[in-house]
Amino acid sequence: MSRYRSAILLCALLAAGLPARAGLTPLVVGGEDAGPEFPWMAAVLEERDGELFQTCGASLLAPHWLITAAHCVDELSDAGPLEVMLDQPRLSDGEDDRHDISDFFIHPDFNSSTLDSDIALLRLAEPVSLDTVSIPDAAMQRNEVEITTSDNLELLGWGETGPDSGGSDELQHVRLDWIDNQSCNQKWGGNTVTENMICAWEPDPPEDEEYGQDACAGDSGGPLFITRSGYPWITGAVSAGTADCGFQENDEIRPSIYTRVINFVDWIEEITAAQGHPVVDARPSFEEAAIYYELNSQFSLPLKLRNDSTHNGIADSGLVLTLPDRLSLELPGEDWDCEPEGGDWRCSADDPALAAGESFTFDLVLTDTGDGEAAASLSATAFSEHPDYRRGNLQQHHEIQLVEEVPEPEPEKIVLKDRDSNSFPLSLNHHGLLVLAMLGYLRRSQLSSHSSRRSASAGAPRQAR
Repeated sequence: MSRYRSAILLCALLAAGLPARAGLTPLVVGGEDAGPEFPWMAAVLEERDGELFQTCGASLLAPHWLITAAHCVDELSDAGPLEVMLDQPRLSDGEDDRHDISDFFIHPDFNSSTLDSDIALLRLAEPVSLDTVSIPDAAMQRNEVEITTSDNLELLGWGETGPDSGGSDELQHVRLDWIDNQSCNQKWGGNTVTENMICAWEPDPPEDEEYGQDACAGDSGGPLFITRSGYPWITGAVSAGTADCGFQENDEIRPSIYTRVINFVDWIEEITAAQGHPVVDARPSFEEAAIYYELNSQFSLPLKLRNDSTHNGIADSGLVLTLPDRLSLELPGEDWDCEPEGGDWRCSADDPALAAGESFTFDLVLTDTGDGEAAASLSATAFSEHPDYRRGNLQQHHEIQLVEEVPEPEPEKIVLKDRDSNSFPLSLNHHGLLVLAMLGYLRRSQLSSHSSRRSASAGAPRQAR
């Protein structure tokens, strides 16, 4: 008989019907077997009276660290009873895939009644060498996570297929839709959802799904994520939901609630650094590089190494540069150098340390030795002595065009508006001179400002801008 069992706890309910403490029954509703493609997905195991209970989920962020929900561990006095199973989708086959947890850290603002700031870090006693998840930055969260595309989000967990139906031995996977916090609060009938939370649901579940598709108590701590370019980006950790687990009552479905992981990057950096195993956010950037370069010429191409961490510095850092055969690299740079590494170049600054928010520019001098006009692709991969919590950003590519004659840059288009919302296009030519496209702009703006002053002096109410 398997030593793994589902742990079922009763939940107190808030007035709005939200479980004040999500129970620890493993549960994904309406999912499918996930298979072995998620080695970073962890089952949190707790020993009780000589038996192991699968209580929650977690996500591997770095060799020493996992992200889970605070309510999964806040009743424990220490990490003694805890283990995690990694790189194994089947609970009953996980005997050799278990790892000890040496400590856990609960966010100081965690509220066990409202489940605000419901996040914790688990520290592995020994590091593991497995793929890890990444945390989206603000731009990705806004442009790729919090969008209305159907089935954009993914959820993992070991779970029941409906309320009180028993746990699944196989890891389950389901796709869900994002729903904005205001709409989610309306579904919950109050102010349940805070800025530290994100909601997801399946508003139109397949007709053959008895209970729809959802997360529930026991998926707690597991990942809500998106996949981009083969990398998983964790946007939420399962926190709370209805006890009905996606069941439609009177055609009404309440979304499940997840901890918004991006809000806790500062805390994650600080905790990991204080424990001697910091995580960082290093990345290369071609942001200042041009696209067109003259054929068979020598040219300079700027490449940045950025430390976008909010707290932690990086050391022993640099970039691995991959160049097409037709481009040769002139060495050394003014304050940096490169060494060949398996057909690539491993480049480091003379001072390879960067504090949080700092960057270093490698002014690459390249010579084109090819025949004929062509497109060429360069890539750079950042490295440092510390693991990266945005692993999906470690490598960047830049496409250039090698041409006989570099085209003149297009003038930048600028549109100004006066107080009456009249548009006045401007252009910025290649000499850097602003050319007014409509000479009436200043005169119309001046008249508009006089008008506003007269209104104010006449006692009209003022508006803050």
